[in-house]
Amino acid sequence: KKAGKNNVGAVAFKIAGGATEQKIGGHENSRTPEFRRAAIKWTLSNKNVSTCLMRMPTFEEVDNCIAALYESFGYNDKKMLHKYASAVLPYSCRWCGECTDACPYPVAIPQIQRYMMYHTNFRHKQAAVYHYGELLPEQQASPCVNCSAPCEQKCPNNIPIKQTLIQAHKILSI
Repeated sequence: KKAGKNNVGAVAFKIAGGATEQKIGGHENSRTPEFRRAAIKWTLSNKNVSTCLMRMPTFEEVDNCIAALYESFGYNDKKMLHKYASAVLPYSCRWCGECTDACPYPVAIPQIQRYMMYHTNFRHKQAAVYHYGELLPEQQASPCVNCSAPCEQKCPNNIPIKQTLIQAHKILSI
């Protein structure tokens, strides 16, 4: 809103909420053309958003996303996105920082969860390993093994943070 008042455009990105290919909660279709169009329409229905970015690796997906610009955000779109958001809630970090404040170590919890999303959802394995390796050793997830996980008690989305970070450390450490 503040950007608009100052004639500055606002760009939304990662609008598909991780668009996981995992079969979570019976919601297997997060990569369908309809889902992608719904995400674009929802994003652009916000008058404070100027444009949005979405990965479009094929010309077919480019055509599909352009089609969304000529459609209005409707009930079925809202229903699909709500179902997906509910399904991925315990798997998708929202960067609220509650977990970080509760962590007794300087572990970079949201960043590590993002790197696991790159690795698992987007299959950008090398990038995930690279970024995890750029963290300072004390920011990596090795202390999580012996931790009582107070971070999980503070997470409003009930993400299994300890398990996710232990897995991340095993997968992303070189």
